[in-house]
Formats: sequence, structure tokens, C-alpha cells
Amino acid sequence: MSELLLSIIWFSFLYLGTFLLFKKKNLFHPVRFISLLYIIRNVFYLLVVYFDEEKFPERILVFLKMDLNAAVVEYTYVQTIAFICLVIGISFFRDKKTPSKISKFYNYFAVVKTANVCFTLGLLGYLYFLISIGGINFLLSNLTNRVELQSGQYSLIFMKLMPIAVIFRIKAYSLSPSKRNRLFFLVFFIITALASSSLGGRKNTIFLILMCLISYHFLIKNFTFKNLKLTRLLPVILIVSFYVFLIPAIRAPDGFNKLLNGEIDVIEEVELGDLISKFSYTYIDIFCANHYNKDNIWYFSSLLTIPYNLDISKSNTLRPPIDEGVYFYNIAMQNSEYAPPTTRSKMDLVSLPIENFGFGYANFLIPGIILAFFMLGIVYKWAYNLFINSGKNPIILFLYMDVLFNFNFSSLRIINLISLLINLSVVFLIYRFLLINKKV
Repeated sequence: MSELLLSIIWFSFLYLGTFLLFKKKNLFHPVRFISLLYIIRNVFYLLVVYFDEEKFPERILVFLKMDLNAAVVEYTYVQTIAFICLVIGISFFRDKKTPSKISKFYNYFAVVKTANVCFTLGLLGYLYFLISIGGINFLLSNLTNRVELQSGQYSLIFMKLMPIAVIFRIKAYSLSPSKRNRLFFLVFFIITALASSSLGGRKNTIFLILMCLISYHFLIKNFTFKNLKLTRLLPVILIVSFYVFLIPAIRAPDGFNKLLNGEIDVIEEVELGDLISKFSYTYIDIFCANHYNKDNIWYFSSLLTIPYNLDISKSNTLRPPIDEGVYFYNIAMQNSEYAPPTTRSKMDLVSLPIENFGFGYANFLIPGIILAFFMLGIVYKWAYNLFINSGKNPIILFLYMDVLFNFNFSSLRIINLISLLINLSVVFLIYRFLLINKKV
């Protein structure tokens, strides 16, 4: 039996066992949800690689001078420690129960108006971006250069208000389940999804779909495995799978025109292995677990990239990359041993996202893993308790979901969290203003 297969069996036991051990918890309690997420991102990916080793980047194995089975052994050991520390961190604080007197945050008028204001601001930011680059046709025809097109377009910051507006629309429906509120939710959701997709990325739209499901669970009706109907779940899975392939097809040179002309058959080219691979960072973690040792660790120098990037007095080229994954890419793919805070001007600006595993292990090996994942578990539980204690405040719900899906201690994620907190503060101020001035 190969080491890869043993790793798959072990992780399946570890993650599924943790999910069942905490079966009395809410389905979207961090310990249960993260267990499911690890099965999808980790176990499913390893299964894909087991049946087709070509799905694993050969360049990484060449760099490591190892075969896949040997590389998986060290990764399995480190990842097991990481997950256990994560669960311990989540369990470090007790769950908070919903207050008996829920906060009077849910004024229907203010909820609806906040949704409308946030959505309008986000849409205006998106439309201003389109006008500044030459329109939607130009954008869709040049998605191969999407990073350059979006660079310096600060109006896109307002787009982050659109998914928050969608949550407020779900809350409005929970307060008044009318056809009108259902229609407004659908309109907000569709426009937000189309706007996010037109920028050439998939993650934001996938997050939007999951966000709506979790919001429905907490704000309207709880999901359980007993009341989940396959006839309703299967169309969602198929749509997401179709969408994951569609965006890269459009992003290819002249992809939008080829799709319109019928030159791309999306149905025939969708492959389950590719879909799973798009959402997994396991291959990056395997590289990290086998490359770093006491002679080349960063000693938390990656944290130095945060103040450097917040210092606006420095020119852009003199700053290190916000995403430390640029170092991983240049090491693994370009065979150049860079470490933070090397400036971006010296490297190819392509990233292999380090995530929390890469942050902990590259910075301080096993002690770094223990600290990074224990602290991440505490952050997950803090966000969850904050949401429950808030009387299921939709603003805090968005914060909890973003933390659960996106947060780790890499510089990129910390800066993203700072940006998110600023946006959520703006939304809160809008709501408070509308709550006080109900006739506005």
C-alpha cells in the first residue's frame, strides 16, 4: 500500500472522526465546518492525485528531488499536528449561547435601506471602473490582463459592499418573507455574481453562493443532513461546477468571443479532478513541508512585509510583495531562494499562496505550526461567539464567514482583514444613521 493511499485513509479518519465527534454542534460551527472543508480541500485533492499523479505539479517534485509518496510522508505528519492544534484552539473557549433578549438591531426599515445603499455604492464603484477602462466588452476581451486592468482601480473597493448588501436582503426576507423581498434578493444576488465574475475570478462568486447558504441557515432556517434535499442540493453543485470551469475558459485569449461563437464546449471539457484541484492548496503545503528546515526558515520575517506595505512613503517597487506566496513561487518554480522582506522588484510577481500552513512552517517549523493553527482556532471561535452574542447580526455574520473561509496569519490575509473591518465599519455607520433617521 502506497504512502499516498495511507495518507488519504488517515486524513479521512481524522477529519470525518472530528466532524462526528462534535455532532451536537451546529453544522456551521467552526469545528464541524472546517472538518468538512479539509475533506474537500485535502482528501479529495489527494484522491485526485492518487488516480492521476499528473495533477500534482511536476516542477515541485523536481525541485524537491523527491517522488510524490516520499513527499507526502512529511506533509502528513505536519498537517496532522496542524489540524489537531486547530481543533484545540477552537475548543479553547466555550460556546456562547444566543442571548435571551436579542438585540434590537433588526429594524426592518434600516435593514432594507442599508442593503439598498450598500448595493448602490458597490454598483457605482463597479460601473465607474468599467467606464474608466473602456466598457464591459473591453474588460471581457482582455481578461488575460485582468491584474493590470484592476491595478490602481480604487473604485473596486466599493464592490466589497455588494455581497454585504445581499446578506442584508436575506435578513430583510427573514423579517418579512414577502415575494417583493425575495425578488430583491435575487436581483441583488445575480448582479453581484455577474459583476464579480466579469472581473475574471471565481473565488468571490463561489464565496457569495456559500455565504447565501450559510446566511439562510442562521437567519431563516437551520440546515441539517436530515432536511437537506438532494434534489435541491444537486443543482447548486452542478451550477458551481459549471461555473468553476467557465471562468478560466473566458479568461483565455479571446475566450469570451470563442464561447459566444460556440468554439468552447463547456460541458465536454469539465473534469472533476480539475475542479477539485482549483480549490486546494495541498500541493503548496507539500512543497513547504519538505523544503523548509532549520537552515532556511524565515523566523517570522514575513510579518515585516506588513509595515513595509503600509508605508505609503516607499515606492511600490521597493516594497516586498503583500502576498508571501510570491517567495514560494520563485523558490519552487524559479529555483531562487528568496525570503521576506526581499522587494518585489527582484522577483517574478506570481504566487503560490502560503496560507496558514505555509506561514507557520516556513517561519518556524513545527513550533510555528503549533502556534499558527492554535491561534487560528481561537480566531475562528472568537468570530463565531461574537456572531452568536450579537443576536445574529448580519454584519458580524459576514465577518465570521470571511474569517472562516479566508483568514490566516499571512501578510496578505491580515491586510485583507484590515480592509474588511474598515468596510464593515462603514456599513455599521450607514445602518446606525438610517436607524436614527428613519424618514431618510
